Amino acid sequence: MQNNNLSKFDCAYELLKSDILNVKIPPDTSLKMTWVQKHYKFGSTPLREALTRIESDHPVIMTAQ
Repeated sequence: MQNNNLSKFDCAYELLKSDILNVKIPPDTSLKMTWVQKHYKFGSTPLREALTRIESDHPVIMTAQ
């Protein structure tokens, strides 16, 4: 999904949201940032921002590590 017209944040958001909604990430999965970074090949900032936005869309709940 690496579209040159999308920011890293937008790409991370679209990939994560798609995987959550298509149950590629099972419900109640606790995501570790190190795993998410390695799996999606993004830095922590765009991933954290993407997860925060996804949380506001309601499919995930963020908790402190």
